[in-house]
Amino acid sequence: MTYDLFLMVLLALLLDRALGDPPTRWHPTVWIGRWIELLRLRAFGGKRMRTAYGAFIYAAVVLPFALAAYLIFTALGGHPLLAVVLGGLVLKLQFAWRSMADYTEPIARLVAEGRIEEARALLPYIVGRDPRNLDGRQVISAAVESIGENSVDGIISPLFYYFLVGGFLGVPAGMAAAVFFRASSTLDSMIGYKKEGYREIGFFSARTDDLLNYIPARLTVALIVLASLLLREDWRGAIAIFVRDRRKTPSPNSGHAMAAVAGALGVELEKPQYYRLGDAREALSPAHVARSLRLISVSVILFVLVAFGFYEVRIWL
Repeated sequence: MTYDLFLMVLLALLLDRALGDPPTRWHPTVWIGRWIELLRLRAFGGKRMRTAYGAFIYAAVVLPFALAAYLIFTALGGHPLLAVVLGGLVLKLQFAWRSMADYTEPIARLVAEGRIEEARALLPYIVGRDPRNLDGRQVISAAVESIGENSVDGIISPLFYYFLVGGFLGVPAGMAAAVFFRASSTLDSMIGYKKEGYREIGFFSARTDDLLNYIPARLTVALIVLASLLLREDWRGAIAIFVRDRRKTPSPNSGHAMAAVAGALGVELEKPQYYRLGDAREALSPAHVARSLRLISVSVILFVLVAFGFYEVRIWL
């Protein structure tokens, strides 16, 4: 195990906190999205054919990008400094930590100022629900839910596969795994079968995304509980609400972190006509956005420290 694996992730985390996401036109996720859209438009046939074509789309998207990452970092094996710098840049593009705050803090500020209409207008950037009839509490709930859900597929999952694969097979394989996950997640967000009109071609992508997030979603809950303890939030509530409410969401994974966050903060999160998570021991307010962001940030730091400690022990053994 090389320390380059951790130098890259530390650089990626620093870049993320300092710069956030790059302009949309330069973001590789946008390039992946354009390739997905090009393939999607060529879907044909009946249900079985479209389902099979959806599996083809998945392979045609994730494999080339992951293979490219593997080949690039294999070629950089003799240039460790360049590999670390490029690795930090590429890895940063596979997760979105600071952007959670960039998108949700303005919503919280607008609600605090009573500018509900403006806050509603920002919601489509982070959630898929119709914001037109949401009140201030429901707007804040959507923001906190987004933070909880995106902590898994937006941060912990890509880092989990980077560490898991990279720790055993080396940096090129770890980088390929992170890119593989990001491409897979982008597929699910664009053509997942729950989206209208994509039931067949998005079936394979959505099911694979569920599988890839299965372990990270549950790992994130453990991190949230530990972060709650360190931040003096309600860690017992995080466990209790996770156990009780984790299955109330349609997705097999999204409810886990959201329920843990709701329990830790002592609030009720609600997607009208779909689910309610947690108990309203506190009234939802803009301050809960900042508290949920802090909770997830500490969870991310804990994850990196635990991963580093695991590999240190492994090396010495």
